[in-house]
Amino acid sequence: MKFSKLMNILIVFLIILILIEMVILMIQNRRLKAQIVALRKEVPRLIIGDYAPLIEVINLKGEREFINFDKMNQEILLFIQSPSCIPCDKNFIFWRRLSYQLKDKVRILMIGLKELKDARNLRSYFRMDIPLYIPKNKEKFIRDYKVSNFSQTILIDRKGKVKWIKASELNGDDYFKLTELVMKNK
Repeated sequence: MKFSKLMNILIVFLIILILIEMVILMIQNRRLKAQIVALRKEVPRLIIGDYAPLIEVINLKGEREFINFDKMNQEILLFIQSPSCIPCDKNFIFWRRLSYQLKDKVRILMIGLKELKDARNLRSYFRMDIPLYIPKNKEKFIRDYKVSNFSQTILIDRKGKVKWIKASELNGDDYFKLTELVMKNK
């Protein structure tokens, strides 16, 4: 008798756990669908084959520079980081791994859409030894690069054309695809 009561309690407990998990998954699904709808409504992004526009930037020393990808004559891996961007924070893991693995194969740059002092803190917090810049004119940069409030990872070829691009959060497949693209040309 005690065993059957215990089993009934256990079954009820498991059913409650399953129902709670279902509610959590439904909430997450609804949130993901809303993010997808928001992404689709965003301005169009750079696409493969587009030329990466010239960027006027400020380096971490506060000096003005120009980044002209079609004059660099090497492949560039560009990380664009937006403030208050959850995928950006998650991408730092991939960006750090990519920067260590590919640093001898491709030039790696980061553009931060933050203020200069915040960018300095960002670099030291994530311990990435790659050049970090702030666009001189953020509105122009956002318009030219069609950036929204999501991170972007862009591979630019030697002629300044977008070779690969991913807006938002990277995953393991993206990591391997990007690594393969860079290594294939070396």
